[in-house]
Amino acid sequence: MQDTERETYMTLKKWVLETYFDFCRDRAIRTGWRHSAVLGSVEYEFGYASNPVKQIMTDVVCLGLGGYGWHPEEKNARSLLQSRIDTYGGWEALLSDITEEEAKLLRHDLKSLKLIP
Repeated sequence: MQDTERETYMTLKKWVLETYFDFCRDRAIRTGWRHSAVLGSVEYEFGYASNPVKQIMTDVVCLGLGGYGWHPEEKNARSLLQSRIDTYGGWEALLSDITEEEAKLLRHDLKSLKLIP
């Protein structure tokens, strides 16, 4: 059953990327924040979504911002994301509950992050 009451994956991705840029510009440059502090603030800003699909999608975007292996917290972020996915019913359950267009984009990101084969 697809949830039409939430933001699309592309919208969430856009918002997260815009927020990351704003935090880099407004906080990191002025105060010397490192990448991990900026990313932590972005995660806090979008965290604790009431909709589990929205939370998982936001987690995927934030994990992508961390690059693959760029920071030590990545292992914890991957574990948390996998736990949320398992609680939801697995990747296939998630992908079947979103639109075909979203699933295609999300699947691409998941493969790029080596979260699915």
